[in-house]
Amino acid sequence: LDTCSKDTYALNQSLEFIRGSLDVMDVSGLECSDKKPPKVKFHAKPVKGVIGGSYSSVSQQVANLFRLFRIPQISPASTAKALSDKERFEFFARTVPPDGFQVRALVDILQLYNWSYVSAIYSEGSYGESGYDEFHKLTLNRSICIALSTKIPHDANHDFLDTALRNHMKKVTARVLVLFTRMDDTKKVLESAQRLEATNRFHWVGSDGWGKQSHLVEGLQDVAEGAITIELTSKMQTEHTI
Repeated sequence: LDTCSKDTYALNQSLEFIRGSLDVMDVSGLECSDKKPPKVKFHAKPVKGVIGGSYSSVSQQVANLFRLFRIPQISPASTAKALSDKERFEFFARTVPPDGFQVRALVDILQLYNWSYVSAIYSEGSYGESGYDEFHKLTLNRSICIALSTKIPHDANHDFLDTALRNHMKKVTARVLVLFTRMDDTKKVLESAQRLEATNRFHWVGSDGWGKQSHLVEGLQDVAEGAITIELTSKMQTEHTI
């Protein structure tokens, strides 16, 4: 399933899968030149399963649709906690753990460096919002104070990002900035920091939305230097057993 990281596009693609699986074509209003009833030359094979999407918000949207037609779905990267609800997503599976595990890793890092006063920025949507909620709950039990938190809406522009980051910069003693953001939002935040000449202002701690994706920091190395990010462990599988 090629989603282009957009839930609306993913739904359109999913509907095409389902339409092909149903293999239903209304030919009652058609007529051939020889007056014979039309015949369908191509019969699509039913879809047995779907791989995708990557973003949690996309996976949730298409999972709600696929469950109606009992089509199994497996995601390689969607980590939102909500997707663990088997009553809602009984035909959904994933090859990655839910966000609770990386949230615990993030908080462990903060405690390791004795960072007890931090700020946070997170993306709008199931990935960022559920991840931040988990993070907030856990910090309460670990004696970590969140000075300021900001949610980045889907349509955030430069002005929004710059204003948000200025507000975080005003929290002078909160030098650690935790990012629970999608890939595109991570890059926007770093670009904003560069525009505001905030090099060396923050100690960045990022979720797997940043991870080890080096292209996110191209041209932004001076801002991102020293960042600590979370990445899921993976290895190349050379042989497959069925």
